[in-house]
Amino acid sequence: MLPALSGDPLPDPVFFLAGGPGQAATELTGALGGPFRRVNRDRDLVFVDQRGTGQSNPLTCELDDDALLLDPMSEELLRDRAMAQVEQCLEQLDADPRHYTTPIAMDDLDEVRAALGYDEINLWGGSYGTRAGLVYLRRHPDRVRTAILDGLAPVEMKLPLHTGRDEARALDLLLDDCAADPGCGAAYMIPGMAATVASLPSKPWMAAVPSLGQQMLLTQVLGGEDPGFGLFLLAGGSSLALGLLCVAATARLFRHERIVFGRAN
Repeated sequence: MLPALSGDPLPDPVFFLAGGPGQAATELTGALGGPFRRVNRDRDLVFVDQRGTGQSNPLTCELDDDALLLDPMSEELLRDRAMAQVEQCLEQLDADPRHYTTPIAMDDLDEVRAALGYDEINLWGGSYGTRAGLVYLRRHPDRVRTAILDGLAPVEMKLPLHTGRDEARALDLLLDDCAADPGCGAAYMIPGMAATVASLPSKPWMAAVPSLGQQMLLTQVLGGEDPGFGLFLLAGGSSLALGLLCVAATARLFRHERIVFGRAN
């Protein structure tokens, strides 16, 4: 907890709900302490690690992400390997995962509220934290003064079922806005990109990027209707032009394909 700086603080603190699920709320103290400095003048800021995260009996697994994401394989084999890793992890956990659900965690949060002596609280949640906030509102509505839910993920949304589609739409809109702006279009839109995307084969393909003075390796690693995965960007560098190249080349493809971008050696 970050106590209010005022000698006469307001009675309703701000409780922070982290994302994930899996992120610890205490990990947000550094990032949010600054932006909420003005709020902290008169209100306590409370960060409670949800059970299974941070210092609340964390349930962590050492998964071999590289083996899953970078090794080309069929979708069936990918799912089998992923499930094998998850099942192995479950066997090693010192906990019963049935007791690590969002409703139970939100009841935990309310017990913390009561233990700290707060009658009403303000909620702030981002990503999964918005869903947790909705569950808290449903279970303890009389304890919430206000709720700020940033990037709402409602309970009925089946994440990540539509992630690829939603990302594609967002990137399409971004690219349309860039193309409509003379300055952005001249600086970042690449002539002939639509034809390049249409001709992208299923095997690795070298793309020359004269404006960046380099080549890029485009690799389509898995095809098929798998909306549970979106886009993996492994491009070297952090220039906006490079990023826009990546999204331009995949704005439509990655609705149905997983694409890996990487700089050529």
